[in-house]
Amino acid sequence: MRNSFLTGCSRPLQTAVRRLAFVAASVLFAVFGPLIAAPIAEPTAIDAGGPGRSGVVGMTSRLPPEGLQGLRWLEPPAGDFELPSNWAKIRTTSLLRGVSGRRFSLEADLVPGRWTVIAFLDDGHADSHLTEISIDGQRMESGLREFGRESEPASPPICRYRVVQFEFDATGATRVGFAHPSREARLLALKFLPMEWQDTERIRWYRDRLQALGSIESTENPKAIQVELETEAGSPDMRNFAAYWLAQLELLAEAEKWHDARGWDWVSAMTASSMFTRYKIAVGLLDGLADHPAGSGFALRDRAQWRRARLLHHIWLEQHMESDRAAAESDLAALRVRFPSHRLVAMYSGVRFPDHLAVQPGESGAPAWSKAQHEALLRLRKIAHYWVDERQASNGEMGGKPDDDVEMFRWWPALWFTGDVKARAGFTRMAEGAWFNRGLHLGYSRAPRDVEHSAEYVADTVPMMAFLTASDVWIDRLAWSHRHMRDLWTGVNSEGRLQFKSAWIGATSIQSDPPKNRDLAMNARAAKAVRFLAWLRDDEGADELLHRWSRTWVAAAARTDKGKPPGLFPASLRWPDAAFNGDEPSWHAAKMYWRYFDWDGDGQLYDQLLFSWVRTADGSLHEPMLATLAFLTEWSARGTRTGSPAGSAEWAARQLLESAEFWGVVTQWRLETGNPRFDALLLKHGPPFLRYKLTGDAEPLAEGIERSLLDELRHNTEMRTTEVLFTDRVYVSRAVGNWEGRDLLAGMITGNHSPGALSPYFHVSWDDAPEGFTALVTDAGSDRFHAELFLHGTAAVINPRLFRLSPGDYVVSLTAGGVPSGSRRETITSPGQRVRLDVPRGTLVKVAITREEAK
Repeated sequence: MRNSFLTGCSRPLQTAVRRLAFVAASVLFAVFGPLIAAPIAEPTAIDAGGPGRSGVVGMTSRLPPEGLQGLRWLEPPAGDFELPSNWAKIRTTSLLRGVSGRRFSLEADLVPGRWTVIAFLDDGHADSHLTEISIDGQRMESGLREFGRESEPASPPICRYRVVQFEFDATGATRVGFAHPSREARLLALKFLPMEWQDTERIRWYRDRLQALGSIESTENPKAIQVELETEAGSPDMRNFAAYWLAQLELLAEAEKWHDARGWDWVSAMTASSMFTRYKIAVGLLDGLADHPAGSGFALRDRAQWRRARLLHHIWLEQHMESDRAAAESDLAALRVRFPSHRLVAMYSGVRFPDHLAVQPGESGAPAWSKAQHEALLRLRKIAHYWVDERQASNGEMGGKPDDDVEMFRWWPALWFTGDVKARAGFTRMAEGAWFNRGLHLGYSRAPRDVEHSAEYVADTVPMMAFLTASDVWIDRLAWSHRHMRDLWTGVNSEGRLQFKSAWIGATSIQSDPPKNRDLAMNARAAKAVRFLAWLRDDEGADELLHRWSRTWVAAAARTDKGKPPGLFPASLRWPDAAFNGDEPSWHAAKMYWRYFDWDGDGQLYDQLLFSWVRTADGSLHEPMLATLAFLTEWSARGTRTGSPAGSAEWAARQLLESAEFWGVVTQWRLETGNPRFDALLLKHGPPFLRYKLTGDAEPLAEGIERSLLDELRHNTEMRTTEVLFTDRVYVSRAVGNWEGRDLLAGMITGNHSPGALSPYFHVSWDDAPEGFTALVTDAGSDRFHAELFLHGTAAVINPRLFRLSPGDYVVSLTAGGVPSGSRRETITSPGQRVRLDVPRGTLVKVAITREEAK
């Protein structure tokens, strides 16, 4: 720094000189204080919330800052700013006001010695990370980071702040400067902390405790030491030490408070903030500790860096910002060097550890598909039960914010349909809590939001609850979405077709300002409740509404505007003229803020059309699927390359061939229609469950469960349980090529392979099955139901509910271990009727329920 003599001296000599200068300044102040302006010798905070608090100077853009000699603006800020009063719920009142300008600097008369300055910077704009900080003209490396931007642009100021701190040697007047290259630097507060104190026994005792607190393994609450140091702050020989470490502990405690607050809805309500805001404030606070200028000599570094690494890892998983991933990996690499045997550090770094949960092996004589399914169900059950037992609140929340919590249940159907009482109870709590959440009004999102988010509360809970319970209460709740879709969300476009007027929809209003005034595939998520309503209540009005909307997309698929291949759906249709993506030049890029509104070969509209066909038998609804499969047959023969231009036919074919959601619907389409026209293509590219259905070879089933589910579930359980921050990122399976293990499992158990249960094609639910139960639906239709069962464990009476058999007389036959074990007549009178089955343990049981006249 400025003192070249001190810089060249040894460390002990530097310390001695600083202490001598500090003592000399104190003596001068005592003798001549009344005659001259005294330099600042004690810990001093400057913020817009002062003065009036001990050691705090009020800061405004006027000259000089109020309340203390020795401080002055050399380059005054352009002005003051004041933040919304409700932000006091997420930050202290001292951080609600500040000063701003393109460039400004403050001069502080400091007694000579070693000092720390801590600066609190308001985000203001998304590019606040560009703020430059200098001390005595030397630019400091601040480490300010760029956070991922929200997909929908936010209006500044942004409710976040950052903390940076620097150490420097003061020799008198010290200049601290702030500048921004394009907008404004926004300063909330400064702390000047002298670092001179005696190395007493008491201080050494505190230092040892701080070192232990800062360990990567420590779980001690920082406030424990904070409270003690606050009592020491008035003692002259402890004042500087206490003030310095109180400042550090306050940063750590505040960061950990927001980290640990997670996404609980009550925290969001209490703080008027989002989970993302809280996590990013925590990262900003931890930056000042993990990147502390003392480096490895800083007692809290390890703990702060470990917290930051985990936060950044999960933020990257959620927002896909490359800089977050790189920063997390940098922290983890440093931690791996220092803690090579730490299990979680290694796990976050990509090391796979075998699951520590004990899972009982299946019966040795079971078919391969049953053994694989048995292990997968046991492992899924253990994860689901952790969330119910350890994390679920009485209102159903799991701590990842409610509209993300509901997404986690997308892989639970395999448990609900095999009799898992605890999983059902946990889902029921979540569904009830979502229905009564403050974000819902009149059965849908209170405020209009993009449909991916506005539909989540309802689409991920109410349809399945209505299906599982067949309760009029839950079916009535589906009816709200029918009314909104009919009366608010849709209208007749200029082509005379029914279309969603917006993709930003709510219970009482929609947003139609461009580019929000579009219909798109994701609107099928809002229509999910209407599909389940039509299925469960046989509602002609709901069927007609869905059919008319489906016909709109049949017409859009047939068009070739902007180079779209025939049969494929465009990314969006503008209201009211149905132009592909409005004025955008391409058919595939919607450019509607959220990346998932662009076309990516998903299956939602194909499923919507399939559902309408099942309900209406309108053969024209197959046209997009048939055209798409013909398109893929051609490109499958040609072969597709990576790197083909986005929007080209080759690119679109590759997207479709690799889409697990699309092929999940193709599988269900083939099962529902029985159309063999494209079986050669389906055998080549179809998911394991479809290949099994077409060939009768069960080998792909066990292999599929092994590759997609078990290879994940056998490793790193903590990343699906204790370490999770964002509950929509609890991954239990991975896409293998173009299929997902969770869909395979659900298809085997229920006969419904529709991805994420988009529509209610379920043939059966094994509600009271014991834990060792496994099932494979081998053939099903309106006049028959065939399945293979295997019980790992004790024999049991199972009463499956059969949803899709037409009313009539049936013969129920069982074969156990290849030996017929009896048959009887059953009369089916209504969907969901139960049929009693006595299933022995340890042997393959084949069930055949066949309509008498169809024998």
